[in-house]
Amino acid sequence: MKRKVFILGCHKSGTSLLRSLLDGHKELFVIPIEAHIFENLGSWIDYYYRNQSPKILNNSGLKNNFIKRIKKANKPSSKYSAGDTSGKWDIELFKKYFHINQKTKLKKIINSYFNSIHHSLYNSSIKKKIVVEKSVENAEFAPILSQIFPNAKFIRILRNPYSNIVSFRKYKNKKNFPYLKSIIYTLYNSYYNLYKNNLFFDDTHYKIIKYENLVSKPKEVLSNISKFINIKYDDVLLKPSILNKSWYGNSITDKKFNKISTKRLSEWQEEISHLETLLINKLFTYILNKFDYKKKKTDKKYYYPIKGEKLKSYFLNRLLYKYFLPS
Repeated sequence: MKRKVFILGCHKSGTSLLRSLLDGHKELFVIPIEAHIFENLGSWIDYYYRNQSPKILNNSGLKNNFIKRIKKANKPSSKYSAGDTSGKWDIELFKKYFHINQKTKLKKIINSYFNSIHHSLYNSSIKKKIVVEKSVENAEFAPILSQIFPNAKFIRILRNPYSNIVSFRKYKNKKNFPYLKSIIYTLYNSYYNLYKNNLFFDDTHYKIIKYENLVSKPKEVLSNISKFINIKYDDVLLKPSILNKSWYGNSITDKKFNKISTKRLSEWQEEISHLETLLINKLFTYILNKFDYKKKKTDKKYYYPIKGEKLKSYFLNRLLYKYFLPS
């Protein structure tokens, strides 16, 4: 395999869309699932929505974590998942080509993992293709990945925080207004790593794109991405797919699409609550200013109730706003 491209970004920020747009390009092998490399390794993960404490694994436990990931991908998934790959994987081929143990160096583990995934899907090695992988926790490990793979490229997709929190909240709970702690802490972690990585990397290895630009100016953005990862631009990049078959999205609205659409770019403005607005303004003003997102105002106080918010969630959300977060 030539080199690696890692897609970084928070839940519901557009990472799956970007992955699906890169999927059909002949120079790329786009892994159709979140491979969760570091989660499988038992690493300490701070990304709140998938956080885990560090684990010491024996040889069989380590290998079984990776095998379980592929077995899970081979089963039917939620309609809100980033793509159903059930029945597409040859588990026995994956086991045949995946050779690691506790002493295996991280670079070799990742290369073996990616190559075994390709064998499992296509019964062949990756050869000269560029590998594209996206997992939500990749951002906190990006500096480590860059040391292991000096030629790796990192694409960080950023979505308007107001829009992101609405989409994330609806993904988490469509019926009632939920307790927002896991969402807010996940955003906080994601933006922290965005800030840190922006200091760590230069622009030859790390590129930030905005979800809004990807949706409204796809050809321009994807042309720039093609130059960044050194592939020839092709209009196939404008057609979302998974394993080279049309991808119809993982929208929480249940609306399907087969092309990039700007229809839902502004829907958040009618759906965002005053509490979400206040939380974004309290915590992420730096992100709004740095990336030219207009700050939203609200006249409502934080203690006003929200439609669909149960009593327990009401009190927990107000405590979250007042006491649980860094100021």
